[in-house]
Amino acid sequence: MKKIIWIFGLPGTGKSELIKNIHEDKNNLRSILNITSDNISYIDVSHDFSKIADEYREAYKRSKLLINKVEEFIDSPNDFLIISGNFVDIRDITENSIISIDKKYPYIEKEIVFLNIEDYDLLYERIKKTDWFQSNYESCIQRYPRIWVDVAAKYLKDKIYDYKELGYKIIEIDTTEGYEVNDYKTNRR
Repeated sequence: MKKIIWIFGLPGTGKSELIKNIHEDKNNLRSILNITSDNISYIDVSHDFSKIADEYREAYKRSKLLINKVEEFIDSPNDFLIISGNFVDIRDITENSIISIDKKYPYIEKEIVFLNIEDYDLLYERIKKTDWFQSNYESCIQRYPRIWVDVAAKYLKDKIYDYKELGYKIIEIDTTEGYEVNDYKTNRR
């Protein structure tokens, strides 16, 4: 049985690091995520937040790229596909990649790993250290003030948990210090 695992979280929560640790089989992550094989495909395509004006076009291109990668995965001997998710993958006003892939491949097992840091002040400090923020610091500090974290975190969390209705298993992991699975939040709603 093939399985797609989406990894979501705000910048600074450690999506790429989590994917790297899954690949290197560190921190017991494969066991936590019930990854029972070394046959794993990865998609870690970032969305360039500095090009918001092109968001619709970029979201459409990203969705098509992801669908192509999922098709490659379906035809491959791999059992698991790990996708680094972005806001554009779940927004209703752009091409929603999760819905597109779910409609095309409803028979594939699917789950979402939601990386979260509840201390939004700490999260904002981490966001400001990310490459995309640092590469355009003055613009980002204006476009993404501290209050943005509160709004974006709530939006992302609510949106992620909405996918339970489509049959997605949700695993919430606090990445403040390592990886702590929050079972209460994972099973909410």
